[in-house]
Amino acid sequence: PATCATAWRLLSSATGDISTGGGASSNSNTPDNDETAADLDEQASGEVKPKSRRGGRNKNKNRFRQHVNPLARKFQAPGLLSETNFLPDAFQDPTKDLHLDVGCGKGGFILKVAEADESYKKNYLGLEIRPSVVDFARDRAKRHDMDGIVHYVSCNANVDLERILGQYTGKIKRENGDHATITEVGGKISLVSIQFPDPHFKKSHEKRRVVNPLFVDTLAKYMETGSQIFLQSDVKPVLDYMRETFRASPYYKDDLESVEEYLCENPLGIPTEREISVQNRNLPVWRTMLRRTDEIHKATELCD
Repeated sequence: PATCATAWRLLSSATGDISTGGGASSNSNTPDNDETAADLDEQASGEVKPKSRRGGRNKNKNRFRQHVNPLARKFQAPGLLSETNFLPDAFQDPTKDLHLDVGCGKGGFILKVAEADESYKKNYLGLEIRPSVVDFARDRAKRHDMDGIVHYVSCNANVDLERILGQYTGKIKRENGDHATITEVGGKISLVSIQFPDPHFKKSHEKRRVVNPLFVDTLAKYMETGSQIFLQSDVKPVLDYMRETFRASPYYKDDLESVEEYLCENPLGIPTEREISVQNRNLPVWRTMLRRTDEIHKATELCD
């Protein structure tokens, strides 16, 4: 795959800050001018809000709090996975492969990926911790007539991941045309994308990060050989941390041999709203792709 380690190293050296990649400040995911960053994200999504008479954006129109504490008590409760609380019920055909987007925000990326899949070979699921943002994403999917193909869940991924993956890949009971109940095997997790997660820069806040060894191990338990993990961030230490956590697991192999190499282009071909806004400011994005190895998960060995 095309890599851009040399280009990024030169850019970092020129700006005098290698650690954050291209001179991005310690708040590169939360710029000093949050209003400007939000406007750029809106422009990237094609959903710019009308200005008020005073020149500012109308308030309370698709503006959401950017950061929450995932360790807060209210985010420790299990989320509602569908109207029936059984995730496969949210999809027209729950036996299809699943693209899981963790930290999907307003859901524009996963919606565009689904629309590009003209034959709808997969199902698409976005996880987002902020309930109001998920409400917006669900309305967005309805407007695009993508119900049953694209679904969004308001949850803490570190709380609900095992339940989500277990339900989707497990056995499903459905009625056939003769009203007889049949049991089918659920779909596979073919791709997981984790893009521009909250960096949680403070040392004391690192435990809030979505990617940790338990998260990585839970994914491995339900992903099959060859399935993919796509990581990207505009904050180099954040991407490096996620990458190192996956690389430390025997269940994943990085497409790139060296940790000094990064993918120049988004291999999925469709950028997130955040990705567009970052690139519009001529800042680098750090990316890599990993794949599930054929190592048998220890939980599977115990079951056997």
